[in-house]
Amino acid sequence: MSESWWEQDTLAEPPNGAAAQMPQPEVPWWHADSLIETARGLPSAISDLVTGEGRTEFPDMPELGTSGPSVSPFSKEGLRMMGAYAMSAEPGQVADIAMKTLPGASRKEDKYGNPIITFEGKDYYINRPGASQADAFQLLSMVGQYAPASRFAAGGKTLVGQMGRMGLAAPVTSAGADIAAGQLGAEGGVSPERAAIAGVGGALFQGLAPLAVKMWRTIFSKPLMFSAETGKLTKAGRKAAVKQGLDPDDMELRLTALEVEAGADPAAAAGVATSREFGIPYTRGQTVQDFNRLAREEATRTGALGERPGDILRQFDREQAEAMTRARGQVQDTLAGGERTIAKEGQGGAVVGEGIKGRAGALKKEVTAAYEAAGEKDARLTVDSLTDLMRNIRGELRPFGLDAKLHPQATATLKDLAKISKDIKGGNITKLSLKRLEITRRRMLARRQEATNDADKEAVRRIQNQFDDWQDNAVENALFEGDQEALALLKQARGLRARYGRTYQARKGGEDDVGKIIEKMVRRDPTPEETVNYLFGRGQLGGKQISARLAKKVKDIVGGDSEEWGAIREIAWLRLSKTPEGATSPVKFSKAFNKVMAENETLMKTLFGAEERSLMRRYGNALLRTVTPEGARNPSKTAFTLARLIRGMIRRTGSAAVFSGDPMTGTGLYALGRMPGIFGSRAAKKATKPYPHRPPRLPGLVAPGVAGTVFATEE
Repeated sequence: MSESWWEQDTLAEPPNGAAAQMPQPEVPWWHADSLIETARGLPSAISDLVTGEGRTEFPDMPELGTSGPSVSPFSKEGLRMMGAYAMSAEPGQVADIAMKTLPGASRKEDKYGNPIITFEGKDYYINRPGASQADAFQLLSMVGQYAPASRFAAGGKTLVGQMGRMGLAAPVTSAGADIAAGQLGAEGGVSPERAAIAGVGGALFQGLAPLAVKMWRTIFSKPLMFSAETGKLTKAGRKAAVKQGLDPDDMELRLTALEVEAGADPAAAAGVATSREFGIPYTRGQTVQDFNRLAREEATRTGALGERPGDILRQFDREQAEAMTRARGQVQDTLAGGERTIAKEGQGGAVVGEGIKGRAGALKKEVTAAYEAAGEKDARLTVDSLTDLMRNIRGELRPFGLDAKLHPQATATLKDLAKISKDIKGGNITKLSLKRLEITRRRMLARRQEATNDADKEAVRRIQNQFDDWQDNAVENALFEGDQEALALLKQARGLRARYGRTYQARKGGEDDVGKIIEKMVRRDPTPEETVNYLFGRGQLGGKQISARLAKKVKDIVGGDSEEWGAIREIAWLRLSKTPEGATSPVKFSKAFNKVMAENETLMKTLFGAEERSLMRRYGNALLRTVTPEGARNPSKTAFTLARLIRGMIRRTGSAAVFSGDPMTGTGLYALGRMPGIFGSRAAKKATKPYPHRPPRLPGLVAPGVAGTVFATEE
């Protein structure tokens, strides 16, 4: 017998067809070619799994369901069949139970091995291949079965501990389901393979759960992704949710529902969102703004159900009032950019007054320094007379009725100018040195400081203003000789003084009500309270019509980012949000806010941005939730008083009956009189516990994950 070609010493070509007969080594699944081939077939495999294509001989055959059309789902047989589908995802075991449950049922299989039950002359698939109603029922049942195991696993202190707990609890759950199915009639007993798959899958999903929770919380922890005002994800939040594999619509639904007792209630969602934003607790009625609930709470508050229930709600009202005051402070913190800087309007007035006067004083010093620097130079002005200067001064002083005794410093200043004028007229001088002009100006400043009464100070100030105006015009029009640097310094001084006049003095000729107020704030020494009244008047915010123009002027002076402007904004908020007694009144605030927005919107837009005004409006709405509607109140309290009297009479009658030898009747009457208070206390406590407003919980992942894994292996 000749040797085969592969047994020969020398390697020769195999005979024709021998290569095809050679055993070919299997390609491992992790090999690149195998993975590529698997990936190519994955879409088709998924499609077949959903549609059942290629695994169903009779596509139009119905599923057995509970037991066909002739058996009621809630009959003994129907309940056993529902239990069969719930306890086992393996079609063969369900078929075993059907054979033992349904009278006259027989079993067969299609060419793909799918169990078929014949019952009452009609064929039914136990579980038609592909996605079906039986699949949905079984999957939901398995999620419920593994939920206790998931809760047990969550009790672990570490992630490893939780994974270990789930790795133990999931197989126990699987084995328990197999035992239950066996009690119903399934054969095969406990499946070790299914238990192992449940244990491994459970530990795996438990380990992945923290990552999903982190992604979920990331969405709700970023203000740019979630709006507390609307209770919805922002556009960026929805994109982030999709990117992280979460359903944004499902997240919003859970947020809107807020897990309240009544389910997804938009009114409750709005109330809880408002409570969360401002930290104001609401009763149940205030949360949903339900008239009947509010009426019952008002009755309890006024003692209709007894003193104890009323005390509970009245204590809640006191805590709510404190929370509203804190909320007012929180809004002020937001307007201040982090933390409020003033507690009273006067404190803000001091900041504003000192800031404006300080800036005016600094600019005035620059003007004086420029004039002094020019006066040190050797330069002269050719001047014909001081006639115009003296005429203008007399016009300024005419309202004062200048008197040497009442205005000594102003009188002395006029004498200095009169001497210069006399020297010029007499021909003693034709050129006026800048040094002499500066000496004259310094004397004016000194005499203004030495004046002992406001009228004398004001008269000297007006003389100095006219003198500065005259000198400015002289520099512009008169002949100049000497050091050219002096001319540049004089022009600089003139520019600084013009800026000072535009900023801190009223315009001459015509009405300048804003300029006059600024001039008063600089020239006089107003108290902090007077400064506030200059800005906003003595009444409600917006009542003073020039406030908007005045606020804009002050903002131009101090700057929009300055401490003074911040103080003005806080003063405005305090004026708007406080009552004269310093309390927080929902109705008064809303009226004041609506009024200023209607009558002086320009002021509000000057002081606050659009988002800040929106915050104030939401704050007002948050306060109004605490107000009981007029129709839900009983101002006379007659019915409430009568109810208290009746309860007291019943209790006293019961006590009298006890001591009169009828303890049974007496005890019953006394208990009847006490019952409204007992139940009322429980109702009051419940009313003061707001709807849950915790962030929406992440849907349970572990139980569905394990159920889906086990179910997929059965499929």
